[in-house]
Amino acid sequence: MRKEKRVPAAPPEGLSASGRLALRQGQTLGGYRLVRLIGFGSMADVWLAVQKSLGRTVALKILRPEAADYRLFRFEREAGAAAKLDHPNIVRIYDMGSFPFPGALWKRMARVGPRRLDYIAEEYIAGLNLRQWLAARGAMPPKAVVSLLAQAAAALDAADRQGIVHRDIKPENFLLTPRPSLKLVDFGMAKIPSHAGTSQVEKTQIGMALGTPLYMSPEQADGRKIDIRSDLYSLGVTTYQCLVGKPPFTASTALDILLAHRSAPVPAIRQRAGDVPEPLAALVERLLAKSPDDRPENARALFGEVCAVAHRLGFLSAEEGPEGVLLEELTRLGDWGEDAVARKVFDEKKNSVEATCLLQTQMLGAGAAASKKFSWKRAFCVTALAACLGGLFGAGFTRIKSTSEAKIERFATVEEQWVFASQIGTAAAWKSVIDYFPDSSRWSSSASRQLARSLMLEGKTRRARALFGKMARSDDPDSASYGRAGEAWCLAAEGRYDQAAAVISDLRRAPARPYDRLTEDVITRSCRLIRESRPALVSGLDSED
Repeated sequence: MRKEKRVPAAPPEGLSASGRLALRQGQTLGGYRLVRLIGFGSMADVWLAVQKSLGRTVALKILRPEAADYRLFRFEREAGAAAKLDHPNIVRIYDMGSFPFPGALWKRMARVGPRRLDYIAEEYIAGLNLRQWLAARGAMPPKAVVSLLAQAAAALDAADRQGIVHRDIKPENFLLTPRPSLKLVDFGMAKIPSHAGTSQVEKTQIGMALGTPLYMSPEQADGRKIDIRSDLYSLGVTTYQCLVGKPPFTASTALDILLAHRSAPVPAIRQRAGDVPEPLAALVERLLAKSPDDRPENARALFGEVCAVAHRLGFLSAEEGPEGVLLEELTRLGDWGEDAVARKVFDEKKNSVEATCLLQTQMLGAGAAASKKFSWKRAFCVTALAACLGGLFGAGFTRIKSTSEAKIERFATVEEQWVFASQIGTAAAWKSVIDYFPDSSRWSSSASRQLARSLMLEGKTRRARALFGKMARSDDPDSASYGRAGEAWCLAAEGRYDQAAAVISDLRRAPARPYDRLTEDVITRSCRLIRESRPALVSGLDSED
């Protein structure tokens, strides 16, 4: 008998081929009108929507109907925990409930879930998450890190007063707003008083946390009882990454990273980034103490220590005073990179596609000088994965899984492709910008710089050197400087320290203008490699700086 050709089953009519809900712009669900899709994760889609009764713009997070019971539990936990908190550095929850599933689609959806769509309506933030920012711009300046620490401490203090431990502090869960300020999100894994105990759900939570071992405290990795000091450790890992450009511990397996958090000494910040002020480095390293007793007692104590460090460094006019006044002054130290043009457009066209695209690309450092020439025609599509709510999901983006092995998909616009690459930060993601949009010279040039940097971080020195060499021969002074700095990095990685030092010495001697942040980051990394084996060469370079 002739075999029938097997045809892959199509997704249910209520879901798109990618697994997202088949909702559309302009559709009304309950009291909300959908404006555009701004993000999606492993368990929910997020839409920019308008709450019709109040005319308020919200981020509407809609749980997919096929989500498992545990995901619904996390969904409800996130809303319940965040709703208890009213703080300027925590994303606000406006509403939670269920919509009847759109009737026309129900018949084909009956097999994959209940006849409702659960949702959370949250404050909408048109910015970036911290991971996106770091992937694009490298290490943060000390002032911005002090601002981040202060605002994060204030947010965690508000949670601690309610007995809430976040348990998933990491760069993805901090949103950078254009004001500038910082917002803490995603309480889906939070430990809250009403759910204390050692239930099966609690055990599952610990297993889920292993998805982000880079930021876990030693006691969390061991499954021991945790409190707010565990969040402070994770905040220490995050701020370490902000200062140095990478977390303190990296390894090929999650287990190796967890073992390092438990027992390995923390690499000194000033050995990896010598320009970090000593008081700030000491505070961050204290957050990374193995024993919770050696860290600040709680988030409020940390805020006081941040104020003391900021005052000592001349960032803060007074060490003591009303907490709200100090927090406001420390918040102003944050510099996420958006320029005056981007902010003006955002204020005039808040939540529009073009305003969001412009803000995000400016904060990512993609051509601040060219912001007035920004192409509105290319920005008509939403920058879906650039949305700040990309960091809301503890399990992460479904598109991000296995990006080192899978082909990176093509997005509608170069802006979306670039922002997606910044979210992932892999060489393959940056290469997709160049391959898919070769005619977009400004974006391709920026992606090439990031590609060369990512190749070096992934240990692919030969490929990186070819790219750096091409840039070093560019007629553009900024690209040429970056390329030469990259060549020094490659030489140092190959153990050719004298040649690397000679290139850096030449770069330091007489720059036509200050180097941008990425070039300085590459120079710093080169010096760091030289310092480990030939410290005398680096001291000579420092004297010329």
